[in-house]
Amino acid sequence: VLDGMRAEGLKLIFVNRRPQNYPTDDEVIPLDELADRLTERGMGDVIFEDGYAKVRVYHGRRDGSDLFMLANEERRRIHTTVTLPCHGEFARVDPANEACFKDFTEDGKICLSLEPSQSLFLVFGRCEELDDVPKPMETEVIGPEFELSLAHYEDLNTFESRGRFDHFFNVTGPDFKPDFSGLMRYRFQINGQKKGRRVLLDLGRVGQSARLVVNGADLGVRFSAPYSFDVTEALREGENDVCVTVGNTLAQAVRDRFSFNLLIAPAGLLGEIRLQYFE
Repeated sequence: VLDGMRAEGLKLIFVNRRPQNYPTDDEVIPLDELADRLTERGMGDVIFEDGYAKVRVYHGRRDGSDLFMLANEERRRIHTTVTLPCHGEFARVDPANEACFKDFTEDGKICLSLEPSQSLFLVFGRCEELDDVPKPMETEVIGPEFELSLAHYEDLNTFESRGRFDHFFNVTGPDFKPDFSGLMRYRFQINGQKKGRRVLLDLGRVGQSARLVVNGADLGVRFSAPYSFDVTEALREGENDVCVTVGNTLAQAVRDRFSFNLLIAPAGLLGEIRLQYFE
């Protein structure tokens, strides 16, 4: 098989070592250098402007369409430009925000912004009936005064008020409730304006799951970033009642010998909360 590939003019590259008992002087590249070396030679299928080794990429073709899936496995938000081997109209499919819009690239370069754990699909070839990607108009950071109530994991239906606060913090921090596991309910008001045709409420950093209710409308649950919700239909002009219920794990309350010395993730709403308006 290798001789046949070489006879067809293909350049062979082996990872880490050459096959045993196979006479060849083909190049050997260590696995941890493979991606960089191939990119340097223009052999990369998807190229990131700023590296980002932990963004996973899948590229497949089916029925004349090119499908790309990009998943951010970094522990930070990324904002970069990615170059794809395709151009023209394409669909941006954002499962976390339940959104699908039409976009365009003339040269394959696409602006990419992903929260930790967020995935995005880009589909070339099937987007004729989609709306154009809404353009961001304005982002408003909100820091409302809120009431915090807690429900212990042994009785998740009974909430006890812990007071009113004007800043978000780690509920399981050493100065508050370090051994708490259960539900944390935040009630506050925001001033909404339907400035655009689409409005998102981004809860920022959350530990760990979040359910959002706006003016009595249940907008669902998020289990990982981005903790953003489309509030276009639920939002009204002026004051809006917001209830966010955050759930953490049992790690704080039920420690075993394996987790006792582990760093446990913070719990609750950790900020910053933003309203994002789009044209």
